[in-house]
Amino acid sequence: MKKILAIVLTLLMVASFAACAKDNTDTLTDGNADEVITEGNVSEEISEDITEEITEEEITDEVAGEETAAVAALSAVWEEVIADEALVAAFGATSSEELAGYFAGGDSFVMGAPGAYSVEDKEVLTFTFGVPAENTAEVAELATIMHAMNGNNLTAAAYVLTEDADAAAFAAALKDGISSMQFLCGAPEQLIIAEADGVVIAAFGGADIINAFSAALSVNGTVLVEDAIA
Repeated sequence: MKKILAIVLTLLMVASFAACAKDNTDTLTDGNADEVITEGNVSEEISEDITEEITEEEITDEVAGEETAAVAALSAVWEEVIADEALVAAFGATSSEELAGYFAGGDSFVMGAPGAYSVEDKEVLTFTFGVPAENTAEVAELATIMHAMNGNNLTAAAYVLTEDADAAAFAAALKDGISSMQFLCGAPEQLIIAEADGVVIAAFGGADIINAFSAALSVNGTVLVEDAIA
């Protein structure tokens, strides 16, 4: 992105220079050169350079970096959850779009949609999401969506596991980890853990929203754990 901005700034500077030069002369020549250098020629040449510098592969890589398997899996479920009319009413929202705005995703806190969350800090995986310390190494990729004001109202996460990890065993360990968490500002009421297309999706929070997750996950995956939080 910095590279693109630098090129754009260069274009603006060249265009400005060309515009100023045009006040003094309509065309510039290079002495013995046969080709006349005009503002149009300069712009065309720079445009070709930009095309070479900004390749389709670079743009694709940058966009693809934002959409991971974990994000895609959680997003598919989340779209069904916030479309639940009973849930919209339970939160006092007027639409699913308004309801989505109550939540933030990923470690960049994108409003309204799941986002990628770094798995480098293993303590955060345990403290925030309930992943037992001995299982944190099994998490290869993570996406999250949480209530923007209180994670106890909803904390949902999608886990892409390492190849040697077992989804059912991870889900059982995660249930124990979430159940043993120390909650402030009121404890969540229920939790659900499911597997959808090889991705483990877990959510804990109020009964209304976990029921909506249960309905969505029952359609999109296999429910592994569904229980009240003691």
